[in-house]
Amino acid sequence: MIASGQIPRPLDIPGGDAAITSNDVFDLEVLPQHVIIVGAGYIAFEFAHILRRFGCDVTLLVRSRALKPFDRKVVKRLVDETIQIGIDVRYGIEPVDINGDVVTLSDDSTLVGLVLNATGRIPSIERLRLDAAGIESDHGGVLVNEFLQTTNPNVYAAGDVAKSRNPALTPFAGQEGRIAALNLLRNNTRPLPERPAPTVVFTTPPIAKVGLTVDEAKAQGIDYECKDNDLSHFLTYERINDTTAFSRILLSKDGHVLGAHLIGQHAPELINLFSFIIQNNMTHQHVKHLEFAYPTSASDVSFLI
Repeated sequence: MIASGQIPRPLDIPGGDAAITSNDVFDLEVLPQHVIIVGAGYIAFEFAHILRRFGCDVTLLVRSRALKPFDRKVVKRLVDETIQIGIDVRYGIEPVDINGDVVTLSDDSTLVGLVLNATGRIPSIERLRLDAAGIESDHGGVLVNEFLQTTNPNVYAAGDVAKSRNPALTPFAGQEGRIAALNLLRNNTRPLPERPAPTVVFTTPPIAKVGLTVDEAKAQGIDYECKDNDLSHFLTYERINDTTAFSRILLSKDGHVLGAHLIGQHAPELINLFSFIIQNNMTHQHVKHLEFAYPTSASDVSFLI
């Protein structure tokens, strides 16, 4: 069984080895005055918010789009809030050299501070000599079939290192480990199930998604209805002064939820409910007839679809 996970992607520029990664942040003995974060994914945004609230000056270097897997309108609201709390977000800029604490950027300007490399993670396979065992891989990880079996039928792979249909998230890694072990012992009796993949960026406010985005629905030629709601005036959010709360729900023509995209303090829990709705193939009519405790974030669901 191969379950070696992922490692931080190297920052391939002169002096890139001087940058710290998310593995190192909580080992810092002294908070740096200025942190320059390279990247635009989960780790970049989460640590930008953490470090800013610890009192650090934070610059976030975004090469192209921020948080690409997420809905653009939700991300726009998060970026606006990120700027509002004092984080310097720079688009189209990346570091080209690190010399001590001086960072030269692609626009020839310089910054002084500690660099946090948050450019992503890659499969931890470099030292495994997979080719010696006849195991194929690519930049996405170890190639596996629906039973998590590699191109060597005697070897299985699971978790972030496996190139499966699942995203590289903790709950799916655990699920894959159990399925791969079962198939290894019982000769491929359980294929990897297709299930919705709820995911959260734990910023303040957090954002969450499950299912298709607008871009994905368009690319697949799916007819959909998009329902946007500014939730800041809902009692659930008004009583905690959550001015960023917003939902975007994609519905099929027959009323099934195709995707849910949220920002707000209740997003991490509410997205689990939408995942349940999608997984159980419930229509908006089913949901509208459910009763929830009030006032809770779940009690708002029928108004969102």
